[in-house]
This record gives sequence, C-alpha cells and structure tokens, in this order.
Amino acid sequence: MIPVIVYLHAHDSGRAIQPYGYPVATPHLQTFADDAVMFRNAFAAAPGCSPSRSALLTGAPPHVNGVIGLAHRGFPLVRKQWHLAHQLREMGYRTVICGMQHVWEGDQSLVGYTDDVRPRNLNAEFVLPRAIEALEQAVSAGQPLFLDVGFEEAHRPYHTAAPGEADHVKPPFQFPDVPEIRQDIADMQTSLKVFDSSAGELFAAMKRLGVYDDAFILVTTDHGLPMPGMKCSLSVYGTGVFLIVRGPQGSAYRGGQALDAVVTQMDVLPTLYELSGWEPQPWFHGRSLTPLLNGAESIHDAIFGEITFHATWEPTRSIRTQDWLLIHHIGAPYRRAMCNVDEGPTREALEQRGWPWDPVFPEVELYDLTRDPAEQHNVAHSGYAQDVKVALLDRLHRWMMETSDPFITASWAIPDEARMNRLESTSASEELIHPDEELDFSFQPPGRR
Repeated sequence: MIPVIVYLHAHDSGRAIQPYGYPVATPHLQTFADDAVMFRNAFAAAPGCSPSRSALLTGAPPHVNGVIGLAHRGFPLVRKQWHLAHQLREMGYRTVICGMQHVWEGDQSLVGYTDDVRPRNLNAEFVLPRAIEALEQAVSAGQPLFLDVGFEEAHRPYHTAAPGEADHVKPPFQFPDVPEIRQDIADMQTSLKVFDSSAGELFAAMKRLGVYDDAFILVTTDHGLPMPGMKCSLSVYGTGVFLIVRGPQGSAYRGGQALDAVVTQMDVLPTLYELSGWEPQPWFHGRSLTPLLNGAESIHDAIFGEITFHATWEPTRSIRTQDWLLIHHIGAPYRRAMCNVDEGPTREALEQRGWPWDPVFPEVELYDLTRDPAEQHNVAHSGYAQDVKVALLDRLHRWMMETSDPFITASWAIPDEARMNRLESTSASEELIHPDEELDFSFQPPGRR
C-alpha cells in the first residue's frame, strides 16, 4: 500500500509552466519534474472544469460517469462509487479534500472523502495550511492518506503582476501583442507563480514529515487557459494539460523522464492501481502509463474528447491520434456559444478587433498535426485528407456507440437541477434556464442521417 497519495492540481492552466518550455518561472515544479516523469502530450477528457476532473478521478469519460456539465450548475457525478476517494476510503485510507474540487456539490462524504477541510477562500494561501495540517495528522496517526489539494490558481480573477512586468511578456501567438493582453498574460503567469511556490511548500512539508519519497504525487490541471479558443475547445489549447507523476521509491516514476506519447488523464488511475498492486476497476477507460517507461512508443491508437454542456450547450466530440485531430460539432453548423468563452481582458481586446473572426462552426474540423502542429488549418475538405477523415469519423462514432454516448442512444437524463445559459447569451452571468426549455434532443445521432 502506498502510504500517501497526493493529487495536486491547478485551475485553468493548460501547459503554461516552466517544465513545458513556457516563459514563466515555476522553479519548484521544474525541480519536481527533474525527478519525476513528465508527459508532454497529455490531454484532459474534456475542456471544462467538472467533466475533466470527473474523468481523471473515476477513470471514465464524462458522459459515462455522468458529469456532462458543471457540477455547480446541477450536473452531478452519477457514479459516485467510482470516485477515487470512495475507492480509497474502502481500502482504509483517510481521504481529505482541502481545496478546489469541482466534481460534486454538497456533502463530500458521498463521493468518499472522510474529511472536508476546505476553507471558504480556495486560493493557495488558504488551502495550503489545511493540506499541511492533514499531512501532519495522518503521519501522527500512522494512517494511509489520500490528499486532494486543489488551488484556485490560475482561475480568474488573477493575481496582479508587479508594475512593469507586463512590458516583458509576449502573448500566445494567436493573440495580438497589445498592452491589455500582455497585462492579462502577466497576471496569469503571476497566478502560476503562486501555484508554484505553494507546491514547493507542500513538497517541503512532505519531506519534513518523511513521506515525500514513499508517496505517489500527481501534479496536473483541469484544462487550458481561460481565453478565446482555449478553454472549452477540443483543440490542444483546450485539452492539453501538464501531467507530471512521481512514484514511490523503487518505482519507475523517477529520474526526470519526458515522454512524447499521446496520453489521457484517465490513464492516471490504472497507473496508480498497478503501482499499488490492486486490480483495475472494470469501468476504467484508460491504460497504465508504465509501458511507456519501458520503451513502448504508445499505449493508445486514439484518445477522445467531449463537450456537452459548459455555460451552455455545445455538443462536440473529438478523436486525437499522434498525427491527426478530428473534431465533430454535432448538429453544426451553429454559432459559437459566446458564454462558453471566459470573460476577461483578452476576450475584450479581441472583441474590439472583430472577434470571433468566424462565428459559425463547421460540422467537421480536421488537423494534420505533422504539417500543422498548431492546429490552425482545417483540412476536412482537402482531397489528400478524405480517407483519414472518413476513418476517424468512423472510429469516433464506434467509440460513441461502445460507450453509450447519449448522442447515439438518444437516452438523455438531464437532472432537474441542471441549469445553463440561453444559447444566445454572451456572458455566463446572464439568465439561467433548464436545458429542456430550449433544446431539442430528438435530432438524429451522427452517422445515422
């Protein structure tokens, strides 16, 4: 039995940290990565907070575990017994939630936590002391511990960068290099520095208590940055995440390896179970990452992504391989759901310049990742890519059938408590309605038209 399992997660951070080559100083995460295993092509199962976290913590896709929308908007984890905390509690672990979780609203014991010590404010400065206290109590009691440490950083509103710091920041290539966007990026990076320093303090406490070297530590985030074309997008900018794993002494998850294979956060639980000597659960959809450490080039022929609800309805599924990404907008063409795009200085600056440039989604987007790793040129209608498009659509729709996706089965169970913005809403703060008030779930599933 691994005595301490730590799930340390940032919010809305993509891969924008130093170990992944981004120009933000996160030295504690870099030191951690130098003696861990970093997965350079790791992806969330969804580009929204609750669905992505639910997939990691159950090992099952959102539409399988039930979290097809945001937990605080009434989309619950239907398979509560699948939650990692629930499983570990049954094995005798003390299971502590001490920060941001975003998977289950209400009584946390229902998903398996023995202790809910979350402060009202979920920024790192308030969460960190609770995490260290939980570590101290578990060590004192000689009790195995699962510690779920979620920091609000780098969710908006950001911490404010030091004066003049924004003058030395370059925005992502998708955005114009203008003062308001530079300031937004500088503030985001400041929030990531707060995450980094807090992670360093947590690691230092684990070392002081003598549990660092025998622990399983996962450091990750939920999805991409909260900016246009990123969060709530099935592109690499929405689903690409940092994923760094350090295993206990004697495991292969040490030594500063960086691996390029395409993996999913749903691979974490099969990996943890393998390292612990436990039988994998029948609902796991991921695979152990260990073969990659032993020389395997890949463990997946494809991975899948999904959006159903975020602030509003945006029915989309995707399939990604090492060389291709296909995104299927179900029911397209339709207009971009603007309330699904986080508000902030970057969105405001783009809107002043005419964004969105193309307000309507095509039914299919296809990206040749060998020629176009930035995923900027849709080749869905290019002659050379037609066979690939047909094959990937077929593979995607077979996966939807195998997993009983509601778009295939037409068996929708929208909770009475579920709420979303109207489709024409431009802000997530506008009026909320029940999905049944606006949506027609009776259209033909893809592939059957």
